[in-house]
Amino acid sequence: MSEATKTHQIGFVVNGVPVRVRSHHPHLLSALRDELNITSPKDGCSPSGQCGCCTVLVNGKAVVSCQISLDKVSGGEVITLEGVDENERQKYANAFAACGGLQCGFCIPGIVV
Repeated sequence: MSEATKTHQIGFVVNGVPVRVRSHHPHLLSALRDELNITSPKDGCSPSGQCGCCTVLVNGKAVVSCQISLDKVSGGEVITLEGVDENERQKYANAFAACGGLQCGFCIPGIVV
């Protein structure tokens, strides 16, 4: 394979683990779900970025992952719900249950992040 046909890769950290993904993904959400098999960020309205169910933390800031390109996360840190401590996740689950905030569950990971 020639250098021209090799796919460029982008490196960053996801949930504390260094990763490299192919750069052909249209946005971070695609790389997380399709290449890294991280399923808590959901594709609810991509690419409009209106629903929030694909929300993740990028360098500590909440962003909708269907609206951020991979070059913007290169060298950075991404945290999804899978990367949140189990005790912390349980606090959110209990709070949702206590206030009757349960829905079908599709968008809850994005809301929690």
